[in-house]
Amino acid sequence: MSITDCFSYLNLDIVGVAETHLSPHDSLEIDGYKWYSHPRQSKHRHAKCFSGGVGFLVKNTIFDSFQVNLLNDSEIDILWLKLTNIKNPEISYPICVCYLPPDGSSSNVNACDFFDTLLTQIYEYQHIGTY
Repeated sequence: MSITDCFSYLNLDIVGVAETHLSPHDSLEIDGYKWYSHPRQSKHRHAKCFSGGVGFLVKNTIFDSFQVNLLNDSEIDILWLKLTNIKNPEISYPICVCYLPPDGSSSNVNACDFFDTLLTQIYEYQHIGTY
């Protein structure tokens, strides 16, 4: 079963993808979905490919009801999108995908700083839209 078959079978509207391994010039192509990404801009000098990177696959039918905009991609491995209802713009949803590399990885991310940043962003966006 191909990845496209899996997506079709599962009928997923939005998929958060972590550890994409994509370069800044690559894109993830799945029929029926639009790719939003925040790849790492460089790779470790000893690495064979890029590591980390996050993104969303948003099903094309979502765009019939929602406008999808980048909310924040200021931090490595954290990506926020905002979905705003086209008919009622007061209905919005912030969504996030993030990836914290494991200890000992070449990315050398401080977990406390990562979670502080993520929590700050959660507090910043928690009142967007109505639920």
